[in-house]
Amino acid sequence: MEKVFGYIRLYCRENHLELIKIFRDLGVTKYLELESIGKLKSYLNQHSYATKRGKAFNDMGIKNILNNDFYIGKVSWGELETEGQHEAIIELDLFNQVQKQLKRNTRNPGPCR
Repeated sequence: MEKVFGYIRLYCRENHLELIKIFRDLGVTKYLELESIGKLKSYLNQHSYATKRGKAFNDMGIKNILNNDFYIGKVSWGELETEGQHEAIIELDLFNQVQKQLKRNTRNPGPCR
């Protein structure tokens, strides 16, 4: 089985629960353990996980996945956000922990010169 990390494949009926577990364990829990997008990228790529397009992960792709509020049962489009018609895949508290860690890891570029 191809290892997939990302929400598009979660709609597949086959292996549905396994993919949710992979997302929770690797996308969220592993990030909180490693505290780094770069380390998570290395982990996923070394363990042959692939994006929905079958490619190796990059930092931006992982950040987009970790920031995606789809996983907490919401749907966003630009500035608009609403409750989705789907169940949350991860708990709000866990999502918020990830958001705090992402914020802690964000570099402050300082004022423009």
